Amino acid sequence: LFLIVANPDAVLPTIRSRCQTVRFAPLSEAIVTAQALTQGLVATDEEARRLAGVAGGSLAAARRLAQPGLRELRHDWLAELQQRPWDGIVTARKLTERVEKLAQDTAEQRQISHWLLETAAEFYRGALRSLALVTDPRQADLAATNWAASWRHDLDGAVDTFGELLERCQLAARHIEQNVSLGLCWEALCSDLARLS
Repeated sequence: LFLIVANPDAVLPTIRSRCQTVRFAPLSEAIVTAQALTQGLVATDEEARRLAGVAGGSLAAARRLAQPGLRELRHDWLAELQQRPWDGIVTARKLTERVEKLAQDTAEQRQISHWLLETAAEFYRGALRSLALVTDPRQADLAATNWAASWRHDLDGAVDTFGELLERCQLAARHIEQNVSLGLCWEALCSDLARLS
């Protein structure tokens, strides 16, 4: 019997204790590029390479990013995360409206929101790696590196802040999994991210 989960903590401890965990590494950009073409997600090699560069080794992310509305939403979300200062409440309302426009179904809205939180978490992880001068060959988007560079005057404070930002994204992901109202979740998250950054 195989249990495939994205979040092992969501499995009851009594079940988890009887399982052997096998973790799968992200796919290479070459595999994601080839699969994007094979599955017809994009039409050209160039589009496939660009898609694979931001998919983070995930075919599921590549499928999402192949949709123009989601790709544009991700781009705008990353641009917002780089702003200093920014208005968290205004951003939260815009995000909520756009997510609702992209998906009518609540479950799909939660899935998109969760994916946006993963994007933010990866952005802050990239910023932390940048401060530690660790390069990630999968990180085609240099947004996090460029953003982190503006914090180099206070490295200790930056590391603490980036860690808090990352933890706040993870908390919001748990709230979404626990069926907290998406509007409230986004307002609280964006207010906190704006305050911390």
